[in-house]
Amino acid sequence: MEPALGILSIPSNSFVKICVICKQIHGSCTQCCKCSTYFHAMCASRAGYRMELHCLEKNGRQTTKMVSYCAYHRAPNPDTVLIMQTPLGVISTKSLLQTKKKTGSRLISSNRRKQDDPPVDNTEHEPFSAARCRIFQRTNHTKKRAADEAISHRVGGHYHHPLDAIQSLNTPRVVREPQSFSSFRERLYHLQRTENERVCFGRSGIHGWGLFARRNIQEGEMVLEYRGEQVRRSIADLREARYRFEGKDCYLFKISEEVVVDATDKGNIARLINHSCMPNCYARIMSVGDDESRIVLIAKTNVSAGDELTYDYLFDPDEPDEFKVPCLCKAPNCRKFMN
Repeated sequence: MEPALGILSIPSNSFVKICVICKQIHGSCTQCCKCSTYFHAMCASRAGYRMELHCLEKNGRQTTKMVSYCAYHRAPNPDTVLIMQTPLGVISTKSLLQTKKKTGSRLISSNRRKQDDPPVDNTEHEPFSAARCRIFQRTNHTKKRAADEAISHRVGGHYHHPLDAIQSLNTPRVVREPQSFSSFRERLYHLQRTENERVCFGRSGIHGWGLFARRNIQEGEMVLEYRGEQVRRSIADLREARYRFEGKDCYLFKISEEVVVDATDKGNIARLINHSCMPNCYARIMSVGDDESRIVLIAKTNVSAGDELTYDYLFDPDEPDEFKVPCLCKAPNCRKFMN
């Protein structure tokens, strides 16, 4: 079994400290920056202890510093468990979703210049945006919808496009299939070169644009790689806040607790794949050596040409009700929510 990433860099004396919250000695403890109080990071998060993530930029390089406080030096508050201080402002991870009276960003305060025009609450969303980036707003079911009220999209289930329509979207390149591969990295490179022979995009019956099979795909076959820019978790949180502040769809895929793939600006066609509670694909994180991992989408069942490709996003099911994202897959075993 491979050791946990970064565990050898933790001081050994932090494993023998007693947590002031759970009174247990196991696990690594962090220390209050003002005193010698020790506590587990998970215990501190549940107790509402304040933790600050200072993100600074000096000489073109970004540095991140974690600062923790005990209950004596900072009053516990579950709404501000983790605070990130950046050059753009102060960001709270607990206020990801705002009400209509607030903006869609997680910025609490910022020294940026205020706009002259007040923000306009636009209820009509772009129908081609990603489903995972939509902010779920609960509707008042006691109020009947007016006849002329706009409908963002209509759900019709999976689309099965004709094969002629699939082939007319773009012409695939003819690449000879090699007999064998000397390494897994070489196999991924071949998968990247030939992905347009297997998949293409089209209008989805689930949401906006989707990913479709150009030819028949066998069960267990590698479909394509989910590519993007690999960044640290703290950088991904900052980018997600910036994307939401700018009104841009974000495509983030977590590889581990430390690494996130950002496919928003530097991703491939795999980011268009939609969620389904009965998917025909699944995502697998594979190692290519040198502490580098890649995300590969693999066919879970036999997929016919023209069928829409889907996989389970596997969002955290323990999110509060106000953070729930509705599921539109219309599968027989649909969970109604993605998380």
